[in-house]
Amino acid sequence: RLNDLPHGVIKRYALEEWNRIYPILNDIKMINALDLVALEMLCIEWALYWRATEQVNAYTQYKTMDTKSGQVVIINSYRKAQDKAMKNLLKLLAEFGMSPVKRLQGAAVAKYLENHPPNPIEVANAKR
Repeated sequence: RLNDLPHGVIKRYALEEWNRIYPILNDIKMINALDLVALEMLCIEWALYWRATEQVNAYTQYKTMDTKSGQVVIINSYRKAQDKAMKNLLKLLAEFGMSPVKRLQGAAVAKYLENHPPNPIEVANAKR
């Protein structure tokens, strides 16, 4: 279903994350056909988070507007989207054992990471 997303940055980021994470979860037998929708949601939230982060970095996060009753602070709408995607992403990551606590609880993930340490270049590229 990720292929059904409109073309653009969100689709590209979501597909990149899918291609990064699915093989790992599949190798450690942490995912099956019933989990694919949740994994798709995780990848989409990942993409939304990074797209919003790009927009937050490109524009002012907060601005003030003068009104008759004083100044009003307006939060960049991308900052709100970034925050929401981050919260959703953290929940989904935990579901797949991708948090420090969950990794301690999941021997399969720990064993995989022990034998496949993360490549710093791949990690940096994943955050584009």
